[in-house]
Amino acid sequence: MIREAKRRENVHYILQAHNKSKATWRIIHKETGRAPPQGQDITLVKNNEEVTKPGMVAETFNSYFCEIPKELLEVGGKQRPIHGNYNLKINHNPNSMFLRPVTENELKKVAGSLKNKLTAGLDDVLEYVIKQCIDQLTTPLTHIYNASLESGIFPDKLKIAKVIPVHKKGDVRDISNYRPISLLLVFAKLLEKLMYDRLTEFIERRNTN
Repeated sequence: MIREAKRRENVHYILQAHNKSKATWRIIHKETGRAPPQGQDITLVKNNEEVTKPGMVAETFNSYFCEIPKELLEVGGKQRPIHGNYNLKINHNPNSMFLRPVTENELKKVAGSLKNKLTAGLDDVLEYVIKQCIDQLTTPLTHIYNASLESGIFPDKLKIAKVIPVHKKGDVRDISNYRPISLLLVFAKLLEKLMYDRLTEFIERRNTN
């Protein structure tokens, strides 16, 4: 009876989940003992000392995740030089890339392609909220995005991401057993999609490698 009750609960959880694949893996990790304790503060071990205060844990994760790219560059630098003349390996295109202005209809179409994810960036604005309110937001957003393309400046506020440490496997106190997940702002995603479309069009039109 206990096993059957757990099975029904898991089935109900998966059917009600927005992302069924993610919900399934969450159950698998829970049943196999790979899932970290939920609803509890993370405790890490650094220099043989436990880090328990949430603020210090966050700083420890931040330092660790920021150092990983530097270490990868250093390792890569030993195998091949990072700085050098790669001009012979790159096919240059003499044509200039024109960033056509964003139209309101285009912005509505791009906003409609959002995936309704239930995760949000630092501003806690969900994708489906933007999709529901896009008619009211189209005019100011179109102005902002066109100003960004014309000036060649990606707003600093849109560069901020919420980083969530996700446990992969092994000891939950070992920081190397975590990977970072960056949650971007919805408004940043829209600008990235608009720029991606223009870059793709240029590459396909000019057959640039």
